[in-house]
Amino acid sequence: MYRYTTPTIPLTVDTIIPEGAQIYATFSQGDNRVTKSGSDMDVQREENETILIVTLTQEETASFKPYLPVMIQVNWVMDDGTRIATSTANISTFDNLLNEVVEYGN
Repeated sequence: MYRYTTPTIPLTVDTIIPEGAQIYATFSQGDNRVTKSGSDMDVQREENETILIVTLTQEETASFKPYLPVMIQVNWVMDDGTRIATSTANISTFDNLLNEVVEYGN
C-alpha cells in the first residue's frame, strides 16, 4: 500500500460470514488503528469464503509509517453476541514522493 493513495484492498475470509453480522476490518501499525465497517466495505459471499472490499482514504494511508508492516484483522459479531476473529495478516507500506493529500481539480 502506498501512503497518500486510496487503495481498494480485498480481504478474503475463509468462511461464510452470515448475513446480518456486523463486520469490522482493522488495519493496525503500532498505536495507529483504522477500522472499517458497515457501508465502508462491500461484502461478497462466495461458495466457501467471504470477500470484503475495503477502500482506504488518502488521510488513512498517510497515517501509516512507510516501510513498516500494517497488520490486518477481521472481526464479526453475530446477533446473539458471538464474536469471531480471523488471524492477522500483514500488508507492506511504501512511501509516496507526492507526500500530501491531493484533490481533483486543485
